[in-house]
Amino acid sequence: MTNRLALVLAVTAAFGCGGKKDDSADQGQAHGSAGSAAGRDIHVPGSGGSSSETAGSSAAPGQGSGMEGSAALQLPSTPAGRAQRFQDAWNLWVAGKFDKYSEYYAPDATSGAPGSPEVPAKGRAAIVAEAVAARKAIADQKGAIQLVLASEQVVIAITLVTGTLGAHTTGAYVGVVTHYDDADLIRSEDAYMDFDTITGQAQGAANVRPAVAEVTGRQVIVSKNDDLEKTNQEAIKKFFHAYSDHDAEVLGSLLADNLVWSDASQPKDLDKAGALASMKGGWTGPLGRLAPGTRVAAGDYVAVEETLDNAKPGAVAVPALAIYRLTNGQIAQAWVFSERSAAVGAKK
Repeated sequence: MTNRLALVLAVTAAFGCGGKKDDSADQGQAHGSAGSAAGRDIHVPGSGGSSSETAGSSAAPGQGSGMEGSAALQLPSTPAGRAQRFQDAWNLWVAGKFDKYSEYYAPDATSGAPGSPEVPAKGRAAIVAEAVAARKAIADQKGAIQLVLASEQVVIAITLVTGTLGAHTTGAYVGVVTHYDDADLIRSEDAYMDFDTITGQAQGAANVRPAVAEVTGRQVIVSKNDDLEKTNQEAIKKFFHAYSDHDAEVLGSLLADNLVWSDASQPKDLDKAGALASMKGGWTGPLGRLAPGTRVAAGDYVAVEETLDNAKPGAVAVPALAIYRLTNGQIAQAWVFSERSAAVGAKK
C-alpha cells in the first residue's frame, strides 16, 4: 500500500538535502488549507487522543482478520469483506511479508500518486518490487491505518506512513483510494499526499506540518446506502456546486460553526471563517472550479476524489482527495490530500 510514497521516501533519503521555497500560500488558496486538529467523533491525524466507535467497527493498529495471503482472499465479496482485505494487505505490507502481500493485487494492477510527477507502477510484480526496494532503503518504515470507508468495490482510507530520513523522522498522513475487480483483487490504488511536506520534514524545515509519530485506534465504516448517507451526499453535491458557482452564502450554510478544515499539505488548521476566506481566495486564482469524481458515502463521512481547475483549455488540473465528516447536513470536519506543487503552472 502507498508504494509510490514508499519509493519517493527512498529517493528523498538519498537526494532530499536541498532547500525548497515555501509556496504554501499559493496552493492554500485553492480549496482551504489546514493541519491536524481534534474533532468530536474521530481522532484526527496528529491530534492525540483516541478514536470513537460511534459508527462501523474499530480495530487496534495492526489488527486484521488474522488470515494471510490466499486464506484472507476467501472473505465475503461484500463491502465489509473488502474493508477487511484492505486492512489485511496493509498489515502484510507493514510486516514486510511481500510474498503474501502480492496476492492481493490483480496481475495488471496499477499504483500511482495523483498530482506527482511519478509514473504509476503497472503490474503486480512492479508494485511489489517498489515496496521491497523502499523497505530496503528505509529499514524503519512503518504504517498505520486511521480510517477506512468501504463501499461496493472501492475502499478509501486515511493512513500514516513514517520513516527516518537522514537525521530526521518523517510522518505523513496519506489518503488512499483502492478499487477492486470482480475477483476482489486490487486493480488500482492511488495514494494522495504532499511530497513537499515529507521532504520538508526530512530537512527539518519549520514551515511544514510536523511529523506525526503514530495513530491511536482505527475506525472502519461500511456503507449502508441508507437515508443518512444519501442526505450527506446531497449536501456534498451542493458544496461542490456552491464552490464552482462562487456562492459564498451557500458555502457558508454548508459549513458547521465549529468546522475544522485540515489540508495535509499545510501546517495549520482553519476554522469556518478561515476556510471560507481561503476558498474565496481560490476563486481569484487558477483553481476556481471543483469537480467530483469517485465518491464513497459511509456513515457520517463522504469521501470524494476531486479535481480543481478553471475549466479553460490547457488549464492545469490538480487532483485531490477530500474526506468530509458531516453533522446535521453540514461539514463539521474535512481532510484534504493533494500534491501542493501540482498547482505550479496553473493558468488563470
